[in-house]
Amino acid sequence: MTAYDRLYLQNGTDPLTYYDGTSITTFTAVTAPTGPTCVATGTSGSYTFSYKITAVTNVGETEPSAEVSATQNVAVLTATAYMTVGWTAVANATGYNVYGRTAGRWRLLISLEGQTTNSWKDDGTADPSEVFTPPESNSTAGVTGKYIALYKDSLFVFGDPDNPSRLYYSGGGDQINDFSVANGGGWIDISKNDGQMGTGLIVFKNTLICFKEDSIYQFEFTSSGLPQSTQVNASVGCIAPRSIVAVENDIFFASRRGVFTMGNEPGFAFDVLRTNELSARVRSIFQTIEPLYLDRIAAVYATKANVNLVIFAFTPSGSTTNSQALVYDRERLGWYKWTNVTANCWVNYTDSNGNTKVLYGDDSSGYVKEILTGSDDFGSYISGTFKLKAEDFDEGLDRYKKLKDVSVVMRQPTGSITMSVIKDGIETVNTMNLSTISPTINFGHYVFNRFQFKTSYGMGSVTASDDIVLRTKRNMNLQGKSFQLSFANGSSGASFTLLQSTLTAKPRSMRFRLAEDIIS
Repeated sequence: MTAYDRLYLQNGTDPLTYYDGTSITTFTAVTAPTGPTCVATGTSGSYTFSYKITAVTNVGETEPSAEVSATQNVAVLTATAYMTVGWTAVANATGYNVYGRTAGRWRLLISLEGQTTNSWKDDGTADPSEVFTPPESNSTAGVTGKYIALYKDSLFVFGDPDNPSRLYYSGGGDQINDFSVANGGGWIDISKNDGQMGTGLIVFKNTLICFKEDSIYQFEFTSSGLPQSTQVNASVGCIAPRSIVAVENDIFFASRRGVFTMGNEPGFAFDVLRTNELSARVRSIFQTIEPLYLDRIAAVYATKANVNLVIFAFTPSGSTTNSQALVYDRERLGWYKWTNVTANCWVNYTDSNGNTKVLYGDDSSGYVKEILTGSDDFGSYISGTFKLKAEDFDEGLDRYKKLKDVSVVMRQPTGSITMSVIKDGIETVNTMNLSTISPTINFGHYVFNRFQFKTSYGMGSVTASDDIVLRTKRNMNLQGKSFQLSFANGSSGASFTLLQSTLTAKPRSMRFRLAEDIIS
Protein backbone atom coordinates (compact mmCIF):
# COMPACT_ATOMS: atom_id res chain seq x y z
CA MET A 1 0.00 0.00 0.00
CA THR A 2 1.40 3.42 -1.02
CA ALA A 3 1.13 6.53 1.16
CA TYR A 4 3.30 9.64 1.54
CA ASP A 5 5.59 8.42 -1.27
CA ARG A 6 6.29 5.21 0.62
CA LEU A 7 5.37 1.62 -0.10
CA TYR A 8 4.17 0.07 3.18
CA LEU A 9 4.56 -3.71 3.45
CA GLN A 10 2.81 -6.38 5.54
CA ASN A 11 3.02 -10.15 5.15
CA GLY A 12 1.28 -11.52 8.24
CA THR A 13 4.57 -12.55 9.86
CA ASP A 14 6.98 -9.62 10.01
CA PRO A 15 6.32 -6.19 11.56
CA LEU A 16 5.40 -3.20 9.39
CA THR A 17 8.13 -1.91 7.09
CA TYR A 18 8.23 0.58 4.25
CA TYR A 19 10.22 1.27 1.09
CA ASP A 20 10.86 4.90 0.10
CA GLY A 21 12.31 4.23 -3.35
CA THR A 22 15.83 3.96 -2.04
CA SER A 23 15.89 1.73 1.02
CA ILE A 24 13.69 -0.45 3.20
CA THR A 25 13.05 0.90 6.70
CA THR A 26 12.39 -1.34 9.69
CA PHE A 27 11.79 -0.31 13.29
CA THR A 28 13.59 -1.34 16.47
CA ALA A 29 11.52 -2.48 19.44
CA VAL A 30 11.91 -1.16 22.98
CA THR A 31 11.08 -3.08 26.15
CA ALA A 32 8.25 -2.51 28.60
CA PRO A 33 9.00 -0.44 31.72
CA THR A 34 10.34 -2.38 34.70
CA GLY A 35 10.39 -1.80 38.45
CA PRO A 36 6.94 -0.21 38.77
CA THR A 37 6.10 1.32 42.16
CA CYS A 38 3.00 2.83 43.74
CA VAL A 39 3.26 5.01 46.84
CA ALA A 40 0.16 6.31 48.64
CA THR A 41 0.07 9.81 50.08
CA GLY A 42 -2.65 10.03 52.72
CA THR A 43 -4.02 7.37 55.01
CA SER A 44 -3.94 3.70 54.13
CA GLY A 45 -7.35 2.08 54.01
CA SER A 46 -9.54 -0.45 52.26
CA TYR A 47 -9.67 1.17 48.79
CA THR A 48 -7.14 -0.33 46.35
CA PHE A 49 -5.77 1.60 43.36
CA SER A 50 -3.84 -0.33 40.70
CA TYR A 51 -1.69 0.73 37.74
CA LYS A 52 0.22 -0.55 34.74
CA ILE A 53 2.69 1.41 32.59
CA THR A 54 3.68 1.08 28.92
CA ALA A 55 6.53 2.68 26.97
CA VAL A 56 5.71 4.57 23.77
CA THR A 57 7.84 5.25 20.67
CA ASN A 58 7.18 6.95 17.34
CA VAL A 59 5.97 3.58 16.01
CA GLY A 60 3.96 1.89 18.72
CA GLU A 61 3.55 0.86 22.31
CA THR A 62 4.96 -1.93 24.48
CA GLU A 63 2.98 -4.44 26.43
CA PRO A 64 2.27 -3.18 29.98
CA SER A 65 4.51 -3.53 33.01
CA ALA A 66 3.58 -5.70 35.95
CA GLU A 67 0.62 -4.49 37.98
CA VAL A 68 1.40 -2.30 40.98
CA SER A 69 -1.08 -1.12 43.63
CA ALA A 70 -1.55 0.58 47.03
CA THR A 71 -4.49 1.44 49.28
CA GLN A 72 -6.20 4.61 50.48
CA ASN A 73 -8.95 5.34 52.96
CA VAL A 74 -10.93 7.27 50.32
CA ALA A 75 -12.78 5.93 47.28
CA VAL A 76 -11.88 8.96 45.14
CA LEU A 77 -8.36 10.37 44.97
CA THR A 78 -7.80 14.04 45.78
CA ALA A 79 -5.02 16.61 45.97
CA THR A 80 -4.21 15.42 49.50
CA ALA A 81 -4.98 11.72 49.08
CA TYR A 82 -3.14 10.65 45.93
CA MET A 83 -0.96 7.95 44.43
CA THR A 84 2.52 8.39 42.99
CA VAL A 85 3.29 5.82 40.30
CA GLY A 86 6.93 5.23 39.34
CA TRP A 87 8.92 3.10 36.92
CA THR A 88 12.37 2.71 35.37
CA ALA A 89 12.80 4.83 32.24
CA VAL A 90 13.20 2.90 28.98
CA ALA A 91 15.99 3.67 26.52
CA ASN A 92 14.75 5.09 23.18
CA ALA A 93 11.19 5.56 24.44
CA THR A 94 9.50 8.87 23.60
CA GLY A 95 6.93 8.70 26.40
CA TYR A 96 4.76 6.51 28.61
CA ASN A 97 1.10 5.58 29.06
CA VAL A 98 -0.38 4.91 32.49
CA TYR A 99 -3.41 2.63 32.83
CA GLY A 100 -5.59 2.06 35.92
CA ARG A 101 -7.18 2.63 38.45
CA THR A 102 -9.18 -0.51 39.08
CA ALA A 103 -7.51 -3.94 38.85
CA GLY A 104 -9.16 -5.97 36.11
CA ARG A 105 -10.62 -2.88 34.46
CA TRP A 106 -7.60 -1.22 32.90
CA ARG A 107 -8.27 2.08 31.12
CA LEU A 108 -5.86 4.73 29.82
CA LEU A 109 -5.41 7.49 32.40
CA ILE A 110 -2.70 9.67 30.88
CA SER A 111 -0.05 9.84 28.15
CA LEU A 112 3.24 11.36 29.28
CA GLU A 113 5.98 12.70 27.01
CA GLY A 114 9.73 12.37 27.48
CA GLN A 115 12.12 9.44 27.58
CA THR A 116 13.35 10.26 31.07
CA THR A 117 9.90 10.66 32.61
CA ASN A 118 9.62 8.03 35.36
CA SER A 119 6.75 9.03 37.64
CA TRP A 120 3.23 10.43 37.73
CA LYS A 121 0.95 11.66 40.49
CA ASP A 122 -2.64 10.46 40.29
CA ASP A 123 -4.82 12.90 42.22
CA GLY A 124 -8.09 11.82 40.61
CA THR A 125 -8.27 14.62 38.01
CA ALA A 126 -7.49 12.35 35.02
CA ASP A 127 -10.60 10.75 33.53
CA PRO A 128 -10.11 7.13 32.43
CA SER A 129 -10.76 6.40 28.76
CA GLU A 130 -13.79 4.25 27.99
CA VAL A 131 -12.12 2.86 24.87
CA PHE A 132 -8.37 2.44 25.19
CA THR A 133 -6.94 -0.48 27.18
CA PRO A 134 -3.34 -1.74 27.47
CA PRO A 135 -2.01 -3.48 24.34
CA GLU A 136 -1.60 -7.23 24.51
CA SER A 137 1.65 -7.23 22.53
CA ASN A 138 4.62 -4.98 21.77
CA SER A 139 4.14 -2.92 18.59
CA THR A 140 7.20 -0.68 18.89
CA ALA A 141 8.90 -2.69 16.12
CA GLY A 142 5.79 -2.11 13.99
CA VAL A 143 2.40 -3.79 14.09
CA THR A 144 1.96 -7.15 12.39
CA GLY A 145 -0.87 -8.11 10.07
CA LYS A 146 -1.76 -9.50 6.65
CA TYR A 147 -3.79 -6.62 5.20
CA ILE A 148 -3.12 -2.90 5.06
CA ALA A 149 -5.16 0.07 3.83
CA LEU A 150 -5.07 3.87 3.93
CA TYR A 151 -8.24 5.44 5.33
CA LYS A 152 -8.68 9.07 6.40
CA ASP A 153 -4.94 9.69 6.28
CA SER A 154 -4.16 6.78 8.65
CA LEU A 155 -2.73 3.32 8.08
CA PHE A 156 -5.01 0.43 9.03
CA VAL A 157 -3.63 -3.08 9.59
CA PHE A 158 -5.80 -6.19 9.97
CA GLY A 159 -5.07 -9.90 10.36
CA ASP A 160 -2.61 -10.06 13.27
CA PRO A 161 -1.91 -13.81 13.66
CA ASP A 162 -1.92 -13.43 17.46
CA ASN A 163 -5.09 -11.29 17.47
CA PRO A 164 -7.05 -12.29 14.34
CA SER A 165 -9.92 -9.87 14.99
CA ARG A 166 -7.76 -6.85 15.78
CA LEU A 167 -7.76 -3.75 13.57
CA TYR A 168 -4.86 -1.36 14.22
CA TYR A 169 -4.78 2.26 13.06
CA SER A 170 -2.04 4.88 13.09
CA GLY A 171 -2.12 8.54 14.04
CA GLY A 172 -2.07 9.79 10.46
CA GLY A 173 -0.29 12.74 8.88
CA ASP A 174 3.24 13.08 10.21
CA GLN A 175 2.34 10.30 12.69
CA ILE A 176 1.38 7.82 9.97
CA ASN A 177 3.93 5.27 11.25
CA ASP A 178 2.76 5.63 14.86
CA PHE A 179 0.12 3.23 16.18
CA SER A 180 0.34 4.29 19.82
CA VAL A 181 -2.68 5.73 21.61
CA ALA A 182 -0.57 8.67 22.79
CA ASN A 183 -0.17 9.91 19.18
CA GLY A 184 -3.63 9.31 17.80
CA GLY A 185 -3.32 5.61 16.99
CA GLY A 186 -5.08 2.68 18.58
CA TRP A 187 -6.91 -0.53 17.85
CA ILE A 188 -10.34 -2.07 17.98
CA ASP A 189 -11.39 -5.72 17.96
CA ILE A 190 -13.86 -6.59 15.19
CA SER A 191 -16.23 -9.12 16.80
CA LYS A 192 -13.53 -10.66 18.98
CA ASN A 193 -13.48 -14.42 19.60
CA ASP A 194 -16.15 -15.20 16.99
CA GLY A 195 -13.99 -17.98 15.51
CA GLN A 196 -13.40 -16.12 12.23
CA MET A 197 -10.17 -14.78 10.78
CA GLY A 198 -9.92 -11.32 9.29
CA THR A 199 -9.59 -11.66 5.52
CA GLY A 200 -9.27 -8.18 4.06
CA LEU A 201 -9.72 -4.42 4.03
CA ILE A 202 -10.99 -2.00 1.42
CA VAL A 203 -12.06 1.64 1.54
CA PHE A 204 -15.61 2.16 0.27
CA LYS A 205 -16.93 5.71 0.02
CA ASN A 206 -16.58 7.19 3.53
CA THR A 207 -16.04 3.95 5.47
CA LEU A 208 -13.49 1.18 5.80
CA ILE A 209 -14.89 -2.29 5.06
CA CYS A 210 -13.46 -5.11 7.18
CA PHE A 211 -13.99 -8.61 5.85
CA LYS A 212 -13.94 -11.77 7.93
CA GLU A 213 -14.41 -15.31 6.67
CA ASP A 214 -18.19 -15.35 7.11
CA SER A 215 -19.17 -11.78 8.02
CA ILE A 216 -18.60 -8.16 7.00
CA TYR A 217 -18.17 -5.02 9.11
CA GLN A 218 -17.68 -1.35 8.40
CA PHE A 219 -15.37 0.84 10.46
CA GLU A 220 -15.55 4.58 10.95
CA PHE A 221 -14.64 7.20 13.52
CA THR A 222 -17.42 8.77 15.58
CA SER A 223 -17.92 12.55 15.70
CA SER A 224 -15.73 12.57 18.82
CA GLY A 225 -12.94 10.69 17.04
CA LEU A 226 -13.47 7.31 18.71
CA PRO A 227 -13.34 4.06 16.69
CA GLN A 228 -16.49 2.06 16.07
CA SER A 229 -17.51 -0.91 13.94
CA THR A 230 -20.93 -1.88 12.59
CA GLN A 231 -21.97 -5.25 11.18
CA VAL A 232 -22.98 -5.23 7.51
CA ASN A 233 -23.67 -8.93 7.00
CA ALA A 234 -23.61 -11.75 9.54
CA SER A 235 -23.80 -14.65 7.08
CA VAL A 236 -21.64 -13.73 4.08
CA GLY A 237 -17.95 -12.86 4.25
CA CYS A 238 -14.87 -13.00 2.05
CA ILE A 239 -12.90 -16.23 1.91
CA ALA A 240 -10.27 -15.00 -0.57
CA PRO A 241 -8.35 -11.82 0.37
CA ARG A 242 -7.07 -11.22 -3.16
CA SER A 243 -10.59 -11.38 -4.59
CA ILE A 244 -11.68 -8.08 -3.00
CA VAL A 245 -11.83 -5.43 -5.72
CA ALA A 246 -13.55 -2.07 -6.14
CA VAL A 247 -15.73 -1.99 -9.25
CA GLU A 248 -17.18 1.45 -9.98
CA ASN A 249 -19.77 2.03 -7.20
CA ASP A 250 -19.59 -1.50 -5.77
CA ILE A 251 -17.22 -4.00 -4.22
CA PHE A 252 -16.84 -7.51 -5.67
CA PHE A 253 -15.48 -10.41 -3.61
CA ALA A 254 -15.48 -14.21 -3.41
CA SER A 255 -17.28 -15.88 -0.51
CA ARG A 256 -17.71 -19.55 0.31
CA ARG A 257 -20.96 -19.49 -1.69
CA GLY A 258 -19.86 -17.62 -4.79
CA VAL A 259 -19.01 -14.17 -6.09
CA PHE A 260 -20.90 -11.39 -4.29
CA THR A 261 -21.25 -7.65 -4.71
CA MET A 262 -21.69 -5.05 -1.99
CA GLY A 263 -22.92 -1.50 -2.32
CA ASN A 264 -25.73 0.94 -1.65
CA GLU A 265 -28.76 -0.66 -3.23
CA PRO A 266 -31.37 1.60 -4.89
CA GLY A 267 -34.68 1.75 -3.04
CA PHE A 268 -33.14 1.48 0.42
CA ALA A 269 -32.84 4.60 2.53
CA PHE A 270 -29.90 5.93 4.52
CA ASP A 271 -27.19 4.43 2.27
CA VAL A 272 -27.49 0.99 3.86
CA LEU A 273 -24.86 -1.43 2.51
CA ARG A 274 -26.29 -4.62 1.05
CA THR A 275 -24.75 -7.75 -0.47
CA ASN A 276 -26.01 -9.74 -3.47
CA GLU A 277 -24.80 -12.88 -5.21
CA LEU A 278 -23.54 -12.29 -8.74
CA SER A 279 -22.44 -15.80 -9.70
CA ALA A 280 -25.76 -17.68 -9.63
CA ARG A 281 -25.54 -18.46 -13.36
CA VAL A 282 -22.06 -19.97 -12.99
CA ARG A 283 -22.59 -21.52 -9.58
CA SER A 284 -21.98 -25.00 -10.98
CA ILE A 285 -18.47 -23.91 -12.02
CA PHE A 286 -17.76 -22.13 -8.74
CA GLN A 287 -18.81 -25.22 -6.81
CA THR A 288 -16.12 -27.27 -8.56
CA ILE A 289 -13.51 -25.35 -6.56
CA GLU A 290 -12.48 -27.42 -3.57
CA PRO A 291 -12.99 -25.50 -0.30
CA LEU A 292 -9.28 -25.81 0.50
CA TYR A 293 -8.44 -23.67 -2.55
CA LEU A 294 -11.10 -20.96 -2.31
CA ASP A 295 -8.75 -18.60 -0.49
CA ARG A 296 -6.48 -18.51 -3.57
CA ILE A 297 -8.98 -16.75 -5.80
CA ALA A 298 -7.47 -13.52 -7.15
CA ALA A 299 -9.46 -10.77 -8.88
CA VAL A 300 -8.92 -7.63 -10.94
CA TYR A 301 -11.20 -5.00 -12.45
CA ALA A 302 -9.89 -4.73 -16.02
CA THR A 303 -10.89 -1.60 -17.92
CA LYS A 304 -9.08 -0.66 -21.09
CA ALA A 305 -10.29 0.39 -24.53
CA ASN A 306 -13.59 -1.46 -25.08
CA VAL A 307 -13.13 -3.90 -22.21
CA ASN A 308 -15.02 -3.76 -18.89
CA LEU A 309 -14.34 -7.04 -17.13
CA VAL A 310 -14.04 -8.36 -13.58
CA ILE A 311 -11.73 -11.39 -13.66
CA PHE A 312 -11.58 -14.04 -10.91
CA ALA A 313 -8.64 -16.44 -11.32
CA PHE A 314 -8.91 -19.74 -9.46
CA THR A 315 -7.65 -23.30 -9.24
CA PRO A 316 -10.27 -26.06 -8.92
CA SER A 317 -8.01 -28.31 -6.83
CA GLY A 318 -4.58 -29.78 -6.29
CA SER A 319 -2.41 -26.78 -7.13
CA THR A 320 -0.97 -23.73 -5.45
CA THR A 321 -1.13 -21.88 -8.78
CA ASN A 322 -4.38 -20.65 -10.29
CA SER A 323 -5.12 -22.11 -13.71
CA GLN A 324 -8.56 -20.86 -14.80
CA ALA A 325 -10.71 -17.75 -14.52
CA LEU A 326 -14.35 -16.75 -14.31
CA VAL A 327 -14.85 -13.44 -16.09
CA TYR A 328 -17.83 -11.16 -15.58
CA ASP A 329 -18.56 -8.78 -18.46
CA ARG A 330 -20.16 -5.69 -16.95
CA GLU A 331 -21.37 -4.37 -20.29
CA ARG A 332 -22.99 -7.58 -21.47
CA LEU A 333 -23.91 -8.79 -17.95
CA GLY A 334 -22.63 -12.27 -18.73
CA TRP A 335 -19.94 -14.67 -17.58
CA TYR A 336 -17.03 -16.26 -19.49
CA LYS A 337 -14.71 -19.04 -18.44
CA TRP A 338 -11.03 -18.81 -19.36
CA THR A 339 -8.48 -21.59 -19.13
CA ASN A 340 -4.68 -21.42 -19.09
CA VAL A 341 -4.71 -18.26 -16.94
CA THR A 342 -2.16 -18.85 -14.17
CA ALA A 343 -2.78 -15.59 -12.32
CA ASN A 344 -2.06 -15.55 -8.59
CA CYS A 345 -2.05 -11.75 -8.32
CA TRP A 346 -3.12 -8.85 -10.54
CA VAL A 347 -2.38 -5.18 -11.09
CA ASN A 348 -3.57 -2.42 -13.41
CA TYR A 349 -0.53 -0.49 -14.62
CA THR A 350 -0.50 2.81 -16.51
CA ASP A 351 2.69 3.42 -18.48
CA SER A 352 4.36 6.77 -19.24
CA ASN A 353 2.23 7.16 -22.38
CA GLY A 354 -1.01 6.82 -20.45
CA ASN A 355 -1.71 3.29 -21.71
CA THR A 356 -3.39 0.94 -19.24
CA LYS A 357 -2.02 -2.57 -19.02
CA VAL A 358 -3.62 -5.46 -17.11
CA LEU A 359 -0.83 -7.58 -15.64
CA TYR A 360 -0.64 -10.72 -13.53
CA GLY A 361 2.07 -12.62 -11.71
CA ASP A 362 2.52 -16.18 -12.94
CA ASP A 363 4.01 -18.35 -10.20
CA SER A 364 4.41 -21.30 -12.54
CA SER A 365 6.82 -19.44 -14.86
CA GLY A 366 8.01 -16.55 -12.73
CA TYR A 367 6.95 -14.03 -15.40
CA VAL A 368 4.75 -10.97 -15.20
CA LYS A 369 2.26 -11.36 -18.05
CA GLU A 370 -0.09 -8.98 -19.83
CA ILE A 371 -3.61 -9.90 -20.93
CA LEU A 372 -6.19 -8.28 -23.24
CA THR A 373 -3.55 -7.44 -25.81
CA GLY A 374 -2.56 -9.06 -29.10
CA SER A 375 -4.36 -12.05 -30.58
CA ASP A 376 -2.49 -15.10 -29.34
CA ASP A 377 -1.33 -16.74 -26.13
CA PHE A 378 2.48 -16.68 -26.26
CA GLY A 379 2.40 -17.80 -29.90
CA SER A 380 -0.56 -20.18 -29.61
CA TYR A 381 -4.03 -19.40 -30.91
CA ILE A 382 -6.64 -18.64 -28.27
CA SER A 383 -9.50 -21.13 -28.48
CA GLY A 384 -12.86 -20.22 -27.05
CA THR A 385 -16.43 -21.46 -26.66
CA PHE A 386 -19.53 -19.57 -25.60
CA LYS A 387 -23.20 -20.48 -25.37
CA LEU A 388 -26.32 -18.41 -25.79
CA LYS A 389 -29.35 -18.67 -23.57
CA ALA A 390 -31.49 -21.78 -24.17
CA GLU A 391 -34.72 -20.95 -26.00
CA ASP A 392 -38.17 -22.57 -25.54
CA PHE A 393 -39.88 -20.08 -27.91
CA ASP A 394 -42.26 -18.93 -25.15
CA GLU A 395 -44.12 -22.23 -25.53
CA GLY A 396 -42.88 -23.72 -22.25
CA LEU A 397 -40.81 -26.81 -21.57
CA ASP A 398 -43.89 -29.06 -21.62
CA ARG A 399 -44.36 -28.64 -25.36
CA TYR A 400 -42.21 -30.18 -28.09
CA LYS A 401 -40.94 -28.13 -31.01
CA LYS A 402 -39.26 -29.01 -34.25
CA LEU A 403 -36.30 -26.74 -34.92
CA LYS A 404 -36.32 -25.85 -38.59
CA ASP A 405 -33.79 -23.07 -39.31
CA VAL A 406 -30.92 -21.36 -37.52
CA SER A 407 -29.57 -18.04 -38.73
CA VAL A 408 -26.67 -15.95 -37.42
CA VAL A 409 -25.41 -12.51 -38.44
CA MET A 410 -21.71 -11.81 -37.87
CA ARG A 411 -19.39 -8.91 -38.50
CA GLN A 412 -15.98 -9.61 -40.03
CA PRO A 413 -15.73 -13.35 -39.30
CA THR A 414 -12.26 -14.82 -39.85
CA GLY A 415 -11.09 -18.40 -39.63
CA SER A 416 -13.08 -21.56 -38.96
CA ILE A 417 -16.11 -20.94 -36.75
CA THR A 418 -18.07 -23.91 -35.44
CA MET A 419 -21.67 -23.70 -34.26
CA SER A 420 -23.43 -26.46 -32.33
CA VAL A 421 -27.09 -26.96 -31.44
CA ILE A 422 -27.73 -28.28 -27.94
CA LYS A 423 -31.11 -29.90 -27.30
CA ASP A 424 -32.81 -29.73 -23.89
CA GLY A 425 -29.66 -28.41 -22.27
CA ILE A 426 -27.80 -31.73 -22.53
CA GLU A 427 -27.43 -33.30 -25.97
CA THR A 428 -25.44 -31.78 -28.83
CA VAL A 429 -27.54 -32.76 -31.85
CA ASN A 430 -25.85 -30.86 -34.67
CA THR A 431 -22.45 -29.31 -35.29
CA MET A 432 -21.58 -27.28 -38.36
CA ASN A 433 -18.92 -24.98 -39.81
CA LEU A 434 -20.47 -21.57 -40.42
CA SER A 435 -18.33 -20.87 -43.48
CA THR A 436 -20.19 -23.59 -45.45
CA ILE A 437 -23.78 -22.64 -44.61
CA SER A 438 -26.06 -21.26 -47.32
CA PRO A 439 -27.28 -17.70 -46.60
CA THR A 440 -31.01 -18.13 -47.23
CA ILE A 441 -34.00 -18.20 -44.90
CA ASN A 442 -37.80 -18.48 -44.98
CA PHE A 443 -39.70 -17.79 -41.76
CA GLY A 444 -43.16 -18.89 -42.99
CA HIS A 445 -45.58 -19.59 -40.15
CA TYR A 446 -42.93 -20.77 -37.72
CA VAL A 447 -42.20 -19.31 -34.30
CA PHE A 448 -38.78 -17.74 -33.79
CA ASN A 449 -36.70 -15.77 -31.35
CA ARG A 450 -33.65 -13.50 -31.54
CA PHE A 451 -30.58 -12.66 -29.46
CA GLN A 452 -28.18 -9.76 -29.80
CA PHE A 453 -24.60 -10.02 -28.65
CA LYS A 454 -21.39 -8.18 -29.37
CA THR A 455 -17.72 -9.11 -29.71
CA SER A 456 -15.94 -12.42 -29.20
CA TYR A 457 -12.14 -12.18 -29.32
CA GLY A 458 -9.60 -14.29 -31.20
CA MET A 459 -7.73 -14.42 -34.51
CA GLY A 460 -7.66 -16.43 -37.70
CA SER A 461 -5.93 -16.46 -41.09
CA VAL A 462 -8.99 -16.57 -43.39
CA THR A 463 -10.73 -13.25 -43.94
CA ALA A 464 -14.35 -12.83 -44.99
CA SER A 465 -14.92 -10.46 -47.90
CA ASP A 466 -18.15 -9.08 -46.41
CA ASP A 467 -18.23 -6.76 -43.42
CA ILE A 468 -21.56 -8.24 -42.25
CA VAL A 469 -22.19 -11.90 -43.04
CA LEU A 470 -25.45 -13.86 -42.75
CA ARG A 471 -25.29 -17.64 -42.37
CA THR A 472 -28.33 -19.95 -42.24
CA LYS A 473 -28.85 -23.67 -41.72
CA ARG A 474 -32.23 -24.75 -43.12
CA ASN A 475 -34.54 -27.71 -42.56
CA MET A 476 -32.74 -29.12 -39.57
CA ASN A 477 -35.89 -30.85 -38.28
CA LEU A 478 -34.51 -31.37 -34.78
CA GLN A 479 -37.10 -32.26 -32.16
CA GLY A 480 -36.87 -31.11 -28.55
CA LYS A 481 -38.30 -28.91 -25.82
CA SER A 482 -35.57 -26.22 -25.89
CA PHE A 483 -32.59 -25.40 -28.06
CA GLN A 484 -29.34 -23.60 -27.38
CA LEU A 485 -26.54 -22.40 -29.67
CA SER A 486 -22.86 -22.87 -28.85
CA PHE A 487 -20.00 -21.24 -30.79
CA ALA A 488 -16.34 -22.28 -30.86
CA ASN A 489 -13.23 -21.30 -32.77
CA GLY A 490 -11.39 -24.53 -31.94
CA SER A 491 -7.64 -24.27 -32.37
CA SER A 492 -7.84 -22.03 -35.44
CA GLY A 493 -7.98 -18.75 -33.54
CA ALA A 494 -11.06 -17.61 -35.45
CA SER A 495 -12.64 -14.31 -34.51
CA PHE A 496 -16.00 -12.69 -35.13
CA THR A 497 -18.58 -10.28 -33.80
CA LEU A 498 -21.97 -11.94 -33.30
CA LEU A 499 -24.63 -9.34 -34.06
CA GLN A 500 -27.74 -11.51 -34.01
CA SER A 501 -28.98 -15.09 -33.95
CA THR A 502 -32.40 -16.36 -34.98
CA LEU A 503 -33.94 -19.79 -34.29
CA THR A 504 -37.06 -20.83 -36.21
CA ALA A 505 -39.17 -23.70 -34.91
CA LYS A 506 -42.56 -25.27 -35.45
CA PRO A 507 -44.46 -26.26 -32.29
CA ARG A 508 -45.85 -29.76 -32.08
CA SER A 509 -49.36 -30.53 -30.87
CA MET A 510 -50.01 -29.65 -27.22
CA ARG A 511 -50.72 -33.35 -26.53
CA PHE A 512 -47.68 -34.69 -28.38
CA ARG A 513 -45.41 -36.84 -26.22
CA LEU A 514 -42.62 -39.31 -26.82
CA ALA A 515 -43.06 -42.85 -25.66
CA GLU A 516 -40.63 -42.40 -22.80
CA ASP A 517 -42.67 -39.46 -21.51
CA ILE A 518 -45.78 -41.52 -20.91
CA ILE A 519 -46.49 -42.87 -17.43
CA SER A 520 -48.01 -46.33 -17.72
